[in-house]
Amino acid sequence: MSDQTQDDHHIELTPEEARQGFRGEDALAVVAVSTFLAATGLTAFFVTTALGG
Repeated sequence: MSDQTQDDHHIELTPEEARQGFRGEDALAVVAVSTFLAATGLTAFFVTTALGG
């Protein structure tokens, strides 16, 4: 049994070509929303523990 598969759509890229990724606006939106939610969660945690103790 062979582990090799034949793929007619295989494209060889140089390291420079492989690094040319496109992040787009969706990634920026995900980072912005997750940062906002993390800051809100941490603020809520510290305010509730400071007031409760």
